[in-house]
Amino acid sequence: MREAPARPASKSMLAALILAGASVAIVATFALAFGAPSDPDAPDADTGADAEEPLLVQDDGPLRYVFHAVMGTETLYDRVSDPACLRNLARERPDDLLRLRAALLRARGAADLATLQEPYAVCIARLRGLGYL
Repeated sequence: MREAPARPASKSMLAALILAGASVAIVATFALAFGAPSDPDAPDADTGADAEEPLLVQDDGPLRYVFHAVMGTETLYDRVSDPACLRNLARERPDDLLRLRAALLRARGAADLATLQEPYAVCIARLRGLGYL
C-alpha cells in the first residue's frame, strides 16, 4: 500500500505559526525593555521598575493634563465633553496645556519635563535602542 504524500500546511496554520512567533518576539522585546533581566543570575540593574507609574496627571476643573514620562508625550482632555479621554485637545488649546504642565511641574517640584523622566532613563534608553522611541 502506498503512503499518501505529506499534505502541505494550510495557509491559516502557517499564518497562526507566524503570528505565534511574532507574539513571542514582541513579549520578549517588552520584557527586555521594561527590565526583565536577560541573565537570571545577574545582579539587578537600575531599570526604573521601582519608579511610580509613568502617567503623571494634573486636573483642573474639567481639564485633565497627562504626561507620559516614558514616551515623553503630553495630552489634554476635557473630561466633561470627553469622559473617556479619547480626544486630545493639546494642539487646539496650547495655553491650557502650558498652564496645566506648569501646575504639574510645581506639584512635583520639578524644573522641567526632563526631570520627571529621570526615573525612567534606563527604560527610555532601551526603547530608543530598540527603535520604539
